[in-house]
This record gives sequence, structure tokens and C-alpha cells, in this order.
Amino acid sequence: MRRLLAIAAVTSLSLSFTACSGANPLSSGTSGSSGGSSQAHPQVPVGSIDQFQVTEHASFDEGWAMSFLPGTDHLLISERGGSLQLRDQGSGEVVEVGGVPEVHHAGQAGMHDVIPGPDFETDGTVYLSWVRDHELG
Repeated sequence: MRRLLAIAAVTSLSLSFTACSGANPLSSGTSGSSGGSSQAHPQVPVGSIDQFQVTEHASFDEGWAMSFLPGTDHLLISERGGSLQLRDQGSGEVVEVGGVPEVHHAGQAGMHDVIPGPDFETDGTVYLSWVRDHELG
């Protein structure tokens, strides 16, 4: 366990230094790395990156995760407060899904991931992750 924590700390620290180095990741210079793969990474000139456009399709209360449901035209969205919303991509209609578990909603706790099962198209299984209230915290 200590080894895992040490590896995580070193990785986190090295990512912090990389993020704070001020280097431009899209610069056309070459990397000074001498180890690892010799395969070059393509450089993207900054001028060639187009701006993306945002189109709002619906508004959710602390939307947390979403998954397209295979074989359907539906998007399942979890809201951290504990609700699930089902959006029909064709009509734009959004309905609340019933029968969801009660969640503990505080800090980052709440309803989290929504993932269709591997056989969703035949059995309709959706996996949820959430935080529940417990006397031990």
C-alpha cells in the first residue's frame, strides 16, 4: 500500500511540474527525451485548431455523467442530487427515470456513473454508482 501511495505521489508531483513548466505542448520544437519510444508525435500548428461551438440541448441540476444507450436514440444523464434523466435525442424530450436508489448528496457524494450493461440491447441493464448514507460515514 505504501508503495502504491509513493507511486501516486511521485506521479502527481511530476504531472504538477509538467503542467506548471510553461512549455507550449503544441510548439514545433523537438522533445529532449532520450528514452522510451522513438516514434515521433505529430505536431499540430496552433493556427490550425478550430474553435468548437457549444449548443445547449437541455439544462440539468448538477449533471454528473451521461451515456448513450446502445440501440436507442436516448441519452441517460445522472444528476448528483440523485435523479436520472432520459433524453430522447430525436425529439429533445427529457423525462425523469423512476425507481432510482436514494443517495447521500453532500460534497462530491451523490449519484455518479451510468453505464449500459454489455447486453443492454437484449436485457436493458444499466449499472449505476452512487453514495448512500451510512451511520459510519
